[in-house]
Amino acid sequence: MAKSGVYKNGYIKIGNTDLSDHCTSLQPGYSVGSVPQHAFSDDQEYFAPGLRARSLTAKFINDFAAASVFVVLNPLKNGATHVVQYRHDAGSASATNPTYSGLWYISNITGLVGGDMGGPTECNVTWTAAGEEAEATS
Repeated sequence: MAKSGVYKNGYIKIGNTDLSDHCTSLQPGYSVGSVPQHAFSDDQEYFAPGLRARSLTAKFINDFAAASVFVVLNPLKNGATHVVQYRHDAGSASATNPTYSGLWYISNITGLVGGDMGGPTECNVTWTAAGEEAEATS
C-alpha cells in the first residue's frame, strides 16, 4: 500500500543559507520540448522529444533580518547564478528523501518588497536551471 501525506516539512537551501523555516510552498517543474520530425509531403505531424527544461518555484514569508529571505534573495534578483538545494523533507537525505541540487538563476520574483497591508509579506520566486541537476541520497 502506498504511503501518502501532507507536504509540511520541506527543505530549501539557497547558497549557504537554509530558508526552510520561511518557505510555505516548493514546487520543482520538469518539461521536455518537441522537435518536428515531419517533412512537407507527410500528411501528419510527427515529433521527437527535445531538450529538457527545469524550473523551481517557491513561496516565502518575507523577513528582513540578517541571513533571511530579503538579505539572501535581493542580491540574486538580477540573474546571478547560485546553488539551490532542496528535498521533500527536512530530515536527512536518503533513498526515499533525496537532495536535489544545481546551479540556478532567479527568472521571476515578486513580493521582495511590499505586499498587502495588514498581512504577511509573501515573496514568490521562480528559478530557471543554469546547469545540470544532481541527486544525492546521503
